[in-house]
Amino acid sequence: MKGKKFHLILKPLNQKWFRGRFGEFRADNFYSKSFRGKLNSIFNQSQLLFVGGDRERKRVSFISPQICLPPIETCFESEFALITFKKSFLEASKILLNPSNYIEGLGQLDCQNLLYLARDIALSGGSSAIRVVYGATEKMSLRAISYFIPCLELMNSFKSNGFIVPQLQIIFANNLSGGLNNLDKETVGQQTLRFSKVSRVFIKEYFPDISDFVVFLVDQELKKGSVIRDEMVRVAKLLREKISPISGEELMGKGRMVRNRINYFYAAAHLLVHDADFAIFHPMSDEQSEQIQADSIISFGGLQERLFYKIRHEIKLYLPDSYRKIRTLQYFTKHHVPPYYMARGGDVSLDAALGMDRIEDGLATTAKHDLFYLFSLVDEQELAGFLRKIRKEV
Repeated sequence: MKGKKFHLILKPLNQKWFRGRFGEFRADNFYSKSFRGKLNSIFNQSQLLFVGGDRERKRVSFISPQICLPPIETCFESEFALITFKKSFLEASKILLNPSNYIEGLGQLDCQNLLYLARDIALSGGSSAIRVVYGATEKMSLRAISYFIPCLELMNSFKSNGFIVPQLQIIFANNLSGGLNNLDKETVGQQTLRFSKVSRVFIKEYFPDISDFVVFLVDQELKKGSVIRDEMVRVAKLLREKISPISGEELMGKGRMVRNRINYFYAAAHLLVHDADFAIFHPMSDEQSEQIQADSIISFGGLQERLFYKIRHEIKLYLPDSYRKIRTLQYFTKHHVPPYYMARGGDVSLDAALGMDRIEDGLATTAKHDLFYLFSLVDEQELAGFLRKIRKEV
């Protein structure tokens, strides 16, 4: 068979045929019972729980109606290349279903994209970005470092298995959230800059093989006539009109928001960041790689993102194609309190860890969990020494 090309156009399983260069074959010649059995086994080994949808808190399952096998349209140089692709498809699926031990859930409302992403990764096709978003804060916590580590663990898995590594985009929504929460702009900017410097050195120290795949971005100012402001106003208006009564009631009860109007803008900001790829971010360093144009976005967020995830999928059906053409996937980490905020009941600020501020009394349970996760990767004393070493740089 050497030298022959297998040109496969594999349609979804509910369509009967796919056509090869050397004739027609049944679709199950590729997605055979054996292949699907292996996929099913990979799903069964995953500890992820569905978040959102009708299977809330249930284990992810290959037989879930939302999970579908993607079409394959490519040309293989040989039978060996085809077999290699199948193995890669299974391995990529396994990685996506076991991204990190600090990931608790997988969003059900767009989980159908998981195997499409696995296909693209196996084919070295597409352009994927991983996004983790930090809200504006006047006092960044030390555990905020733990927020992007699950992303790096996923990237490491791709790297070690020979796959193209998605770009991690660490985004600071200083203008989107800082202005809405009436935070001091200068203080927010200082905290963001210091944290980004610490994080950049941390990643180079502890994740050197993938440090070049990480970029730090900050959102543009909400100036009149800007894309970011116009889109947020457009989406917020639609939210008020189309949001379901249950979601609307939950949104109005959200924590820090003090005016109903602000809640809609805050929810709208999530669609701009997680469901579209507008040119609304500035790089935080000239030394980092350029931000890629993504055709798929893998988002990481804490458990507090559940409501916004649900609202995103309620609303984007009514929005232009720019909000629907990108494939999305959502992971939910075990962070119960947004790590860019200091936890009530006690927390350790980044400034305190750097020796620039006093250490607060007490430590909230939620903060302990996140810090223990961080210390499981980098010993507490080692991290303290690392922070002392770089204090002058930041």
